[in-house]
Amino acid sequence: MKFVVKLSKEEQFAEENPLLGRRKVLQDGQTVEYPVLLRDPITPEERRIVREAWKNNIDTVRRRLAKKDCTRCHGKGSFDVHDYPGHPLWHKLTSSEICGCFLED
Repeated sequence: MKFVVKLSKEEQFAEENPLLGRRKVLQDGQTVEYPVLLRDPITPEERRIVREAWKNNIDTVRRRLAKKDCTRCHGKGSFDVHDYPGHPLWHKLTSSEICGCFLED
């Protein structure tokens, strides 16, 4: 016996390595869909797509968008700055600064 499997439109054009996905959550009796980042963006075009999808809440994907070869943050998206450099007592106090490499292509 042979079976014929029909592919739906979604299955015909499924990407091999998708960048964005959807997550369905039930809130107050309604199903709400959220975009989910499935992998780190590789090309500048993918970076633009991710920045556009999370333009109102870019801090959630800042670590994924940070360049891995950045000399300042080393791919973390933020770096530590000494608040009182050279002070004998307070030299260990640091604050975290956001690196601008995640906004570059």
